[in-house]
Amino acid sequence: MKKLLLGAILAATATALACSDGSKETKQPSGGPTVVGGGKKTAIHFTKNLQLEPGYGPPQYPAPCIGIVSTEHVFGDKADVITWKIKKNGGEGGGDDCEADLGKVNVRFDNPNAVSPNPAYAGNNGKADEIEVTVSSNEAHYNGSKHQKYRVWFDDTNVAGPDPIIIVNCGSCGPGGGGPGRGGSDPDPR
Repeated sequence: MKKLLLGAILAATATALACSDGSKETKQPSGGPTVVGGGKKTAIHFTKNLQLEPGYGPPQYPAPCIGIVSTEHVFGDKADVITWKIKKNGGEGGGDDCEADLGKVNVRFDNPNAVSPNPAYAGNNGKADEIEVTVSSNEAHYNGSKHQKYRVWFDDTNVAGPDPIIIVNCGSCGPGGGGPGRGGSDPDPR
């Protein structure tokens, strides 16, 4: 679990520092999103929630599995399609693989208008192991913030992970733009 968390943090850091050469396809470091002509792909890795076993105390997340997004920040411009690949491959493989049915996994944005659909469920694009949303093309839907927080849910009642963000309408941010430390900047830092 520690290795998976460290890997996710390193992937998010590498993605934030990555820069594109301007081509339509940019492959990011391992674990980061692949950018293809206006679309972004990232992943949610599920691992067994060991906090539900005796002796761990009250769990932080009540779901049978915990979803860890492989990129903390996904940069999406207006009308970009963002796809999460759902993976059951947990972490270290020592009995922490998620064995539960992931058919009801979904992502929910705090701002109901930032993307559509919201919530977005596994299989909504015809592939059972993917979730797909489209970033709103209307700037008024961003409520004055480029940072759009969302949560990974295991089903309709159990939150399965922390709250990463999508940074919208920021052409100079992140992959494909200058990005922080690469000549671009995020005009709406948290």
